[in-house]
Amino acid sequence: MKKHTRSSPEVLKRVIGLALLISAFCLIGIHSKLRSDFADSDWQSIVTRVGIILVVSTIVAFRLKSLFDQQHGKPYAPQSYGRFFVSLLFFSVLFFPLISQTSHLQKGAFDITKAIFYSCNKDLPTTVGTVLKEFPDRYKDYISNDSQLNNLLIHLNSYVKIYGLGVSPNDMIALGKNGFYFEGSAERKVERNIREHFDNIADYMGQIPFTEADLRQWKRILEERKYWLKERGVDYAFVLAPSKALVYQEYLPTPLQMTDSKRNRYMQLSAYLQEYADIHFIDTLPPLLEAKRERKYPLLYYKTDWHWNYYGAFIAYQTIIGELRDMLPHHELTSPDLSDFELSVRKGWAHRKFMDLLGLPVQLHKNEHYVVMKPKKGGSYDDAKHIPRDGIKDVYPQKYTLKADDGDTMQIRLVQNPNAPIDSILILGDSFLEMCVLYFSGNAKRVLNYRTIINFPAYIFKFEQPDIVVQGLLNMYLLRPPPENPAEFQKSYMRGKFYENGNNVVTRRSGEDFRVHFRNRQRFYEILFSHANRVGPQEVQIAKVGIEAQQKGQVQFQFFDQDSSVIKTMLLKVDRGHNDLYVELPTGIISKLSCTEYGSAASIIPRNFELRSDLPIRGIAQHRLIP
Repeated sequence: MKKHTRSSPEVLKRVIGLALLISAFCLIGIHSKLRSDFADSDWQSIVTRVGIILVVSTIVAFRLKSLFDQQHGKPYAPQSYGRFFVSLLFFSVLFFPLISQTSHLQKGAFDITKAIFYSCNKDLPTTVGTVLKEFPDRYKDYISNDSQLNNLLIHLNSYVKIYGLGVSPNDMIALGKNGFYFEGSAERKVERNIREHFDNIADYMGQIPFTEADLRQWKRILEERKYWLKERGVDYAFVLAPSKALVYQEYLPTPLQMTDSKRNRYMQLSAYLQEYADIHFIDTLPPLLEAKRERKYPLLYYKTDWHWNYYGAFIAYQTIIGELRDMLPHHELTSPDLSDFELSVRKGWAHRKFMDLLGLPVQLHKNEHYVVMKPKKGGSYDDAKHIPRDGIKDVYPQKYTLKADDGDTMQIRLVQNPNAPIDSILILGDSFLEMCVLYFSGNAKRVLNYRTIINFPAYIFKFEQPDIVVQGLLNMYLLRPPPENPAEFQKSYMRGKFYENGNNVVTRRSGEDFRVHFRNRQRFYEILFSHANRVGPQEVQIAKVGIEAQQKGQVQFQFFDQDSSVIKTMLLKVDRGHNDLYVELPTGIISKLSCTEYGSAASIIPRNFELRSDLPIRGIAQHRLIP
C-alpha cells in the first residue's frame, strides 16, 4: 500500500503558521517594551526585537512540527532537512568562536615558536627540545591574555539579551526604558589603581542608607576641610552631583521606581548637610530637575553612558556660581545665562566606549545627540585660553607645571583668562566636575583642575593659593566609606569650630570652678555638670581649656557618663607657659570632664573653661555647671 506523503508547500504553510503563532505569543509577552519603543520612535529596537523573535520562532516551529509528525508515524521528506538545519545551527554556534579565531591562533603559534627559536642560538636538536618544552606554557598564556571572542558573537549575545530578553549583558550597566542605560552593580575604578565595588541598584532602592554615624562623619570631614582652608584665607564649597537615575527616574526599570527616594544616600546626605553642616554646600539636583521640566530637549544626560552632557554640566556650573555669588559676596562672581552661549546639537552620534562596554555595534546605534556650548562674542570668555573654537566639549585642559618656593614641582590641568575678575579657583573632584572646568574660566584668571575622589590633596596649596576651592562628588562614591583628611586638619577644625560658634556658648568658667581631688598621689581637676549635658548625634560641642604648665609635656582629658564610667580619653601636648587646648565632647550624656598631667609632664593648673555648641542652645538649665 502506498504511503501518503505531504507536499513541501503544505508542510511549509504549517510551519509558517506555527511560527507566527509562537511569534504572536512572544510579542504579547514583550508588548510593554514594544509600546515604549514606539512612543520613543525607536524603530531600530522594534525591528531588532521582532526579527529575533521571528527567527527563533521559525526554528522552534520546524523542530516542533518534526517531532509531532515523528510521534504520529507520519514521515515526510522535509523532516530530515529540519533536523539537519537545527543540527547545523547548533554546531555552528558551538564552534563559531573557535573557527573565528583560527588565523589569530595560527599567528600566535607561529610567533611564539619563532621567538623561542631565535632566543636559543644553539644547535638544532637543543632548539627543538627547548621549543617543545616552553611552547605549551607560553601558548597557554597567549590564549589567556590575547585571544578574544569574535565581535559578531559578542554583538549577537548583546542583541539577544537586550532586545530579546530585556536584560543587560553587563552587570555594570542597568537597562532602563526608551533606550536609557543606568549604572548597575559592579566593580569600578575609583582613582589611579584603586578599584571598589558599587551597588548602585541597592542604593536606588534605598536598601543601604547611611547610618547616623556615617552622616556625622561626612559632616566632620567636610568641616575639617573648610576650617583648614579658612585659616589659609581660602573659601571652600562642596558640591553633590546626582547620577542620571536621580534626574531621569521615569526611565528606570519599573521595580526601581517603586522605592523611597529619601532613603538613598544622596538625598540623606543632602538633607543632613543643609540642616546641620557648617559649610557652603551646593545641591545640583533641584536645578537639574527644574531645567528638565522647562526644556525637554536636549537632554541633560547621555542616554547611553551615565555622565551629564555639556548642557547638563552648564546647568550644574550655573548653579554653583549662583550659589557662590550669594554665599561669598566679597568675590566678584558673575552668573552666566544660557543666552550667553550658542547651543548646538549633533544628532546621529554614538558613545563609542559605552557601546563597546555594552557589546553593541557602534555603527548601528548612532541614536544619541551630542551637545556643544559655544560662548558668544562680547562675553566673559573672549580672552579665555584653551576653549576650542567650536565650543566647550570633550577637550580637557592641558597640564602645566607649577613650581613651589622650595623648588618642588607638580603637574596640574590649568585654564587661563587674564581678564577674569578673581585670581584663582581650584576644582577638585571626579569626571562630572571636570566637565565644568572650562565654564569656570569666565570667572577666574587661573582655573586649576585636580582629579581626586578619596583624598584631599593638601600639598597643592604649596604651589597655588586659590581664592576658592570647589570640590564635587558623584553620588555613586557615597557608597564607599567616608574619606579621611590629613592629621593636621583636626587642629584647624577644633579652633575654627569653637570660634565660629561664639553665639552658642554653653558655659564659661574660671579656674576656681574646677574641683580638685587626688588619686594615687596624682592631682585631678574636674568640671561637673549639675544636669546631664546631652550631646546630640547631629551636634558638636567644643571646649577651650586654658592650661598653665611649668614645662613641656602632656595633659590627659577624660569624659564620664552618668555612671561615672570613662567614655573617652584623649592626650594633648602642652608647652611651658599658657596653652589654649581644644577638646571635643563625645556624643551622649556627659556628667563630668577631668584633666591631669600625664607621664613626666610638669604640674598643670587650669585657668579657664568655655564650652560652645554648633547648634542653638536649647536651655540654660540643661547645660549649667557647678564648681
